[in-house]
Amino acid sequence: MKKTTCLLFLLVIAISNLSAQSGMWTWMRGPNFANDIGNYGILGVASPTNVPPPRYQAAYWTDTSGMFWLFGGTDFNTGNTYNDLWKFDIATTMWTWVNGPQFGTNPNGNYGTKGVSSPLNLPPARSWGANCWTGSDGHLYLFGGGVFSTFEDLWRYDISTNEWTWINGNIFGPVAPVYGTKGVPSATNTPGSRQECKSGWTTPNQLWAFGGDENNDLWSYDLLTNLWTWEAGDAFSGSLGNYGTKGVASPTNSPPGRYSYTKWKDSKGTLYIFAGYGSSIQFNDLWGYDINTKLWTWMSGTQNSNDLGQDNGQCIEDVNNAPASRMENQTAQTNSECANAFWTFGGFDIPNNSTFNDLWIYNASNNKWTLVWGNNTPYFGTGSYGTQGVGSASNIIPSRGGVCIWTDKNQNLWVFGGANINNTPNDLFNDMWKFTPDTACFNIIASNTSFNWPSNLSTCLGQSVTINFPPGTQVTVSPNVNTNYNSTSGSLTITPTGTTNYTISAQTPVGTPCPVNETKTIPVTVFQLPIAEFELNPQTTTLSNPLFSTINQSQHATSYTWYVNNQFMANTTNITHTASQMEQYCFKLIAENNCGKDSVTHCGDIVQPVFVPNAFSPNSDGHNDYFSLVSQNPVDNLTILVYNRWGENVFTGDNEHPKWDGRFKGRNCDVGSYYYQITYYLAGKQFVLKGDVNLVR
Repeated sequence: MKKTTCLLFLLVIAISNLSAQSGMWTWMRGPNFANDIGNYGILGVASPTNVPPPRYQAAYWTDTSGMFWLFGGTDFNTGNTYNDLWKFDIATTMWTWVNGPQFGTNPNGNYGTKGVSSPLNLPPARSWGANCWTGSDGHLYLFGGGVFSTFEDLWRYDISTNEWTWINGNIFGPVAPVYGTKGVPSATNTPGSRQECKSGWTTPNQLWAFGGDENNDLWSYDLLTNLWTWEAGDAFSGSLGNYGTKGVASPTNSPPGRYSYTKWKDSKGTLYIFAGYGSSIQFNDLWGYDINTKLWTWMSGTQNSNDLGQDNGQCIEDVNNAPASRMENQTAQTNSECANAFWTFGGFDIPNNSTFNDLWIYNASNNKWTLVWGNNTPYFGTGSYGTQGVGSASNIIPSRGGVCIWTDKNQNLWVFGGANINNTPNDLFNDMWKFTPDTACFNIIASNTSFNWPSNLSTCLGQSVTINFPPGTQVTVSPNVNTNYNSTSGSLTITPTGTTNYTISAQTPVGTPCPVNETKTIPVTVFQLPIAEFELNPQTTTLSNPLFSTINQSQHATSYTWYVNNQFMANTTNITHTASQMEQYCFKLIAENNCGKDSVTHCGDIVQPVFVPNAFSPNSDGHNDYFSLVSQNPVDNLTILVYNRWGENVFTGDNEHPKWDGRFKGRNCDVGSYYYQITYYLAGKQFVLKGDVNLVR
């Protein structure tokens, strides 16, 4: 929700009684009242008394083991905006404060060095719908959002090390989008600073984001290349889009620009957006984007602003049903690898300054909505908490928007925090609720298709990939070297030493959501670590020919950085450099890919040129009495050979005896021409000189 819409006035209206519910809410944790202060407890230690302070529009994730996570959010009553990180364990129903400061005491965070993990790194405090993904690599990713500033930065959190890494984007904002060419990744592309864009879709090694700030553009981010790609939509804010015909995909279709929408992804990989706000329009339309055909389809809802929606009562599935227009409702989906049934809860009715607490399910298999709990109208009551930990049909969750929302592997829905704008001041929550659905109302299990196998996977050498099966699945893998399967969680972890095809057999118990009973061969591509190497030419030269050049011989690298004497030169494959003075020039190459970096340094020398005289006069007058190599730089392994016209060796010199005085066997040699061969090493390189010299007296 935009900052200007946060502090809204109470609209007092009468409400109807809630009808009988099909499923139960249970108040699980936190206080049974609004505007609490929370309790951090001890960093890293779970406790039943721990609870995050109230907050609105925090980022949230479910990790690959089923733990719930949240980061940041804001309390617009106190002015606190957070950058603390919390974990919730549904097995113990306890919170753990994991990372970041208490009560937003370090809102600026610490970026550190881009691409380098550190325990000191911390994203700045933020709210306003930052995008959050759980990547196929198991890491938690965070992008954008705002409050103090509008962000364009992308972060990765490694659960195993408890460390943040700033991996892309700029420090603070605003940063304007750079679209580039649609469908073409580029190092200069960026969605720019944006908020209210919590799309959070993932495909193997890719993060997807849509809209925010009244945009309707669709982006993907490749975790292997660290590049953004503008995939679809308009390159400007405030687009009115094009609905086309409901249910019919078309290359001219596009949703209107919006923020504070919500999202899902079905078992076929279709990306969905629902509702939101933009250009003074409050939506209840539902759209699907097919990532294979790259086409949008208007699936459900209307083109009307502030539509009242439609329902035929609870538990009645109907293609004409639709929730009322809203924003800041949040959504979750059951068993995300294969789900076709999606939840949406609550949200704000901005024109009427009111808040919902209704719960709906959308079934992508038949394009039908079902009202599961509550009414398709705002709720103005204070709720009914009942007894903590005890579910009851009489329990009522207070209305709210901007919540954190998750589902567990038993198909239950969990809701934390959020805000209610019915009251002044607005109510901010830090309670945790669980909704247990009644399958007589909507059989979630029946709404799911079979397990969605990954088509291919990739990782870096020494790292792992994970395939998440339904809990209790029986799994065998061939080859089974460097594999680990946890049947309780359903997580299969593979750490390949090279690109390998894995044959995986999986069978779930009868009645399991996302059933699987088949054998698949899944290729896992392993990307090698980069190896930096290059050849420097020449290794030694003079100021008369001061040009150095490189021949890049690196392996497995996708980008390069060059330094000369610790000064940045270029990001090209090779470089040339012209020396300006006699000294040593050291060339450093950093070769990188998404798996890491390697570096190598080679040095070249600029030396004073040597001189060999073409005549000498050994007459003891103190001028030009000797024949020798003249060099201002010390030479090594000097050998001087001088021959007369008959090929007789008349002088052999070295570093100890480098000068010929024109004598042979104690006698003066005849006047005339003599031939020489001089071999020496300078700066580690061998040189050979041949020529003739005149002896005169």
